[in-house]
Amino acid sequence: MKTKLCAVCNNSAPKYKCPTCKIEYCSAKCFKDHKSMCVPPVQSTQQKPSNDVTVSKEDEEEEEHRLKEADLQKLTKSKRVQQMLAYPEIRALMETVNSNSNPVQVIHALRQRPDFEQLVQAMLEATSE
Repeated sequence: MKTKLCAVCNNSAPKYKCPTCKIEYCSAKCFKDHKSMCVPPVQSTQQKPSNDVTVSKEDEEEEEHRLKEADLQKLTKSKRVQQMLAYPEIRALMETVNSNSNPVQVIHALRQRPDFEQLVQAMLEATSE
């Protein structure tokens, strides 16, 4: 069984959860480190989808932009992406994106950060090769 680790330092088991974005962390120090980069979840004004199986134009566009298996393989093999993901801060930012109900909006906000923008550029370069 895989043990969860603190999303900030990636060293200890998490004991706490950020009240704003819900990432898990292990100590007050990690919370302080995370607090400066925390992005609150975006409240969606969209209605819950019904049980109808109709595919909306938005869903089609989202599927068009979703990474294919070959692109995911390129990301896992990229040395530059691997190096950037070695930093706990970058992993914490990715956890913030993954745990948010509106990840696209979070990504747009995080792209103002130079470290996150470098990761985005590294990922784009890796998938365009």
